[in-house]
Amino acid sequence: MAGGIKGDRQSRLRAATLIILVLGVVVAAYLVYVHFHPGALVCAEGSVINCSAVLTSSFSSILGVPLAVLALLWFAVAIALEYIKNNARKVWAVLGIAGFAYSIAAMSMLGKICVYCSTIDAILLIYIIVIFRRGDA
Repeated sequence: MAGGIKGDRQSRLRAATLIILVLGVVVAAYLVYVHFHPGALVCAEGSVINCSAVLTSSFSSILGVPLAVLALLWFAVAIALEYIKNNARKVWAVLGIAGFAYSIAAMSMLGKICVYCSTIDAILLIYIIVIFRRGDA
């Protein structure tokens, strides 16, 4: 019976993980859309909260590729890896840590916060914690 309970817990954790990742896809897809349609950005702007300043800064792309596109690809691959039972998820999560660190560093250097970027950061952090605690490699 204990195996059944553990299996149920694992199933719930996997479902929660997929929901988290789908939320990441939604936010990242919105940011990709905003990248190509800047007028579509909906974000309160103040002295610190300023999505536009973050999303149009020199930190918003790497080698000409918008970070939003990289985030969308990252989340899509993370979803695909949920269906493969191996350590690839943990390796992918480590790459997510790099993205998280880059985003936090960029916003810190700019002195501005993007609510959407911070949402992606939070989703990444939750995913990273879950993937390393889940224990199903």
